[in-house]
Amino acid sequence: MFTLEIRNEIALRVQQGYLLANTLINESKPFVGWISKDAFPYIRKWCIEYVFWKESNKDLISSRNSPNKIKNCNHLELIIDNKILTINHLQKYEILPRKAKFRHNLTLEYNLFNDLDNITINKMNYFQIIHSGYNKVEKIFIVCLNEHNQEIKKVEIEVEHHEEANSITIADEIAFPLKKEVEEHLAGSQ
Repeated sequence: MFTLEIRNEIALRVQQGYLLANTLINESKPFVGWISKDAFPYIRKWCIEYVFWKESNKDLISSRNSPNKIKNCNHLELIIDNKILTINHLQKYEILPRKAKFRHNLTLEYNLFNDLDNITINKMNYFQIIHSGYNKVEKIFIVCLNEHNQEIKKVEIEVEHHEEANSITIADEIAFPLKKEVEEHLAGSQ
């Protein structure tokens, strides 16, 4: 269902997001002491979504920005082969994310023992990219959930095979606009 090429691309982009978040935290004046610790989860989320958004439509993964049901915030949806994926961070990767309204009607329920590669897709399916770690990726999974928020299948993505993400120099064209946006947001909230 998700080829090795797609899994490698997901792992690389998640790692690039972590690297970009670390770069922004370490090089931005507003982020010192406890402020950086409090802000880091939000910046990590923004950076991971930014990397996926910036690179979307260039290869196998496209994206769209979608508001939640009450339209008070947005989230990035990735589209891969007619499947929708969202990105979530969990402190403990054994715990599933909270229930989300969109899962109720828009997922199919499959037998727990079906192989994810053999599932026939009749409509859009919803999956989550789950990552854990604080300032470095520890684990990445793709999880398929049914409408009862029960895990149907979890596929771990090998993180250690993506060493090129650790040596990537964040291009100014990516880092500068995001850094500027974060700093303007912080300045406007004071």
